[in-house]
Amino acid sequence: MSGRVFHFRAFFSFLTLFGFISAVLTGVVLFMTPEGRIAYWTGWTFLGLSKDTWGCVHIVSSLLFLLAGVFHTVYNGRVLVGYIKKKGAKGLRMKRELAAASALLLLALAGGILELPPVDRLMVFNERLKDSWIGSPEHEPPFGHAEQVSLLVLTRRQGIDLDQALKELDTNNIRVEDPGDSLEDIAAKNGIDPIDIYRVIKPLETGQRQKKSGRSVFMPGAVERRYAESGIGGKILDELCLETGTELEAARQRLSSRGIAMEDDETVRQPGAVISSPWISPRIVLTGQDGI
Repeated sequence: MSGRVFHFRAFFSFLTLFGFISAVLTGVVLFMTPEGRIAYWTGWTFLGLSKDTWGCVHIVSSLLFLLAGVFHTVYNGRVLVGYIKKKGAKGLRMKRELAAASALLLLALAGGILELPPVDRLMVFNERLKDSWIGSPEHEPPFGHAEQVSLLVLTRRQGIDLDQALKELDTNNIRVEDPGDSLEDIAAKNGIDPIDIYRVIKPLETGQRQKKSGRSVFMPGAVERRYAESGIGGKILDELCLETGTELEAARQRLSSRGIAMEDDETVRQPGAVISSPWISPRIVLTGQDGI
């Protein structure tokens, strides 16, 4: 057995390096992962790990890098202080380099806050990279985080008869112990993904809209299914008018008077921050309760 002393300074130096490398690699993976609605719906994985797992590994790696860096600084305190003093005195004589580095840092921060070029181009690239995982429209869930709702709610929202859905799933060897279980739980028990369940029962969907006078009209039963556990952000103008009992033209005028441009087929989220701001409720605007 060797009597060699364990060098904590070298240990924390290696740990800092490994933590940095791990944080960078997991950060790159998270940069290219699909949006949550796609990842959770399709059961997306990379190198066998899910989006949540990659996020967990990234957090742990970053924390390890941070803690190792703190201990590394403590164990090398005297050396670092001396190095900073020496380089600091020299750096004061390099005013142009110091100014250039400071300017670059400010530009990077301003670009991130104001989404200025070339940072905005990077964000566009990031969005395209995430969207590239969507191979077809079928990969899109019927609504956000559909995997978290129960089969009972999903069938109600999509106009599907629950008994028919259960029979169809059973025919396809997908066991459902309780329709009140979420799609992700049912999928996990059957070794499949939530999207696979929806693919089986999607053909059972019934029409929820009827056309009348050139606009979409939601029938009462469809409205109940449509709004079950639904946030207002995913609703279009027709739906909001029906819910609030507001005429479409009156709704357009009230929204326009508040500087809100919203097309008939746009959801609340799409027009931008104005209508989705917490202090401006679309329901209040449409019903005229805001004094307009």
